[in-house]
Amino acid sequence: MKTMQMEMVSLEQLVPQSHTYRKLKSLLNFNSIIRAAKAKESNIGAIGFGIPRLILCLILQFMEDLSDREFERFIAENTTAKWFWYGFKKHTAVDMQSGMITKIAVTSANVTDADGAKHILPRNGAVLGDKGFIGAIREMRRRGLHPMVIKRNNMKDKNADLDRWLTKLRCPHERVFSKQNKRVRYKGIAKNQGAEFLYAIAYNFRRLLVLNPA
Repeated sequence: MKTMQMEMVSLEQLVPQSHTYRKLKSLLNFNSIIRAAKAKESNIGAIGFGIPRLILCLILQFMEDLSDREFERFIAENTTAKWFWYGFKKHTAVDMQSGMITKIAVTSANVTDADGAKHILPRNGAVLGDKGFIGAIREMRRRGLHPMVIKRNNMKDKNADLDRWLTKLRCPHERVFSKQNKRVRYKGIAKNQGAEFLYAIAYNFRRLLVLNPA
């Protein structure tokens, strides 16, 4: 039986829960600001980053009291700043027999792990995933796949022994995700999708050299 492993990498995981930016987002209703800003975008020919992100960017710049040039550097180097005003999430599927990347997708950071899984699910076999894939179990079964997903501690049907075994299965393939760059080169989803696709090709070529040494 063919088994796949998937992992999500997002800015959400890299920002501490106690960070000031998280507190600010919880106190202010940014959704109303974003809705009002999006209503104005229809009159603009070239949207670019979009008005909502521009507003968040300006709020962040004044909070940190930075010049335009200083803020540009701040955004490029600060992970929490990226989380505050934009972000992407990379979804990756790895074949557990060869260790090669089989599918890769880039979405906006607000896409949940379960929703992003639909882009990288295999055609057949079993799917080994972490707790973020619990919401995708129904979709896996609908496609005729066998879900091997680690359960949350508060779930009634959790089997601790089974989850420990699944964790051990995942360990050898964690290097695929841990060695990947967490920074993006471009600002649009399409460009970053293309860049990650080329990265996956390069990674698989290197992996082939290990599997088939001369």
